[in-house]
Amino acid sequence: MVHTPYGEDENTTDVRKLKLQQQAQQQFINQLQQRIAQQSQRIEALEQQIVELQQIIVNKDQELENYSKRLEEQRLYSDKDKEARKDREHELKMQIMERDAELSKTRNISTQKIQELESKPDIYGELNKLLNKIMVFYKKPTSDDFINSLKTLLKYCSTDGTLEQKLIGVLLKDEMPLSIEEILREIPDNKEEVSSALFRLVQEGNIKQVGQGYSPVTSEFAVKTDVTEEWTGLKTEEIFERLSTVIYVGSNKEDIIGAITKARDTLLETAKISPRIRHEMKTQIEKIKRHPLNPTELIDIINKWKEEIK
Repeated sequence: MVHTPYGEDENTTDVRKLKLQQQAQQQFINQLQQRIAQQSQRIEALEQQIVELQQIIVNKDQELENYSKRLEEQRLYSDKDKEARKDREHELKMQIMERDAELSKTRNISTQKIQELESKPDIYGELNKLLNKIMVFYKKPTSDDFINSLKTLLKYCSTDGTLEQKLIGVLLKDEMPLSIEEILREIPDNKEEVSSALFRLVQEGNIKQVGQGYSPVTSEFAVKTDVTEEWTGLKTEEIFERLSTVIYVGSNKEDIIGAITKARDTLLETAKISPRIRHEMKTQIEKIKRHPLNPTELIDIINKWKEEIK
């Protein structure tokens, strides 16, 4: 039942009164519809605010989660950094201990050498006597006095001379070129000092690096592996012997390639090489450049060339 300001009697027959009642009812309905529309708009606005608030909550939750992750990562990095610092400190302490031990060892060796020198007889006096004898008989180098004095002088220098003299003595005594490790077994000295002394002797032209080792410049190996010398006057067999020697002493790829090239060019000058072998030499050079070196296989190939050229 609708309440109107004109009463509630729906059976009235008063047309004017009925019309006024209908107008009032329609006005009341319109007012209700406006209020409903307004309430609907407010509800929609509230629902939108709720959605926005929910999104803000989701964003805040995500930020909180990210922040927690960053805190955890920072904590892990901090722990790792602490652990790395501890490891580095431990490593540095170990290095200091090792260097202290090396320094102590060096001091002991130096003290021992000084004691050995002090306990030895007057070696330099003996050397002076030998030098005087050699100087007197230098014009007669075939005399027994000269030869014996020279041999004794070499013996003294090889055992009690400077480090360079000891190195030359060791290299002269051995027929094969010696590596640094092999030299250190004969002269148990500091490896760095031995390497420096070998470098000085090479620079002075007294010894030569032959393959993986060292040899006096007058040794047969030093002469045969010197590709800077002319090979033109050599016999075919001698050329291949030098080429095989370069490989035999453990030379590097560059030296081996240089030796094969030298042999090929020298044989071309004497017209003792066929186009096929010349091509094989060229092919072998390219193979050495691109693949690991097989010395045994290469020696066999060189021997085959030598047999065919004879």
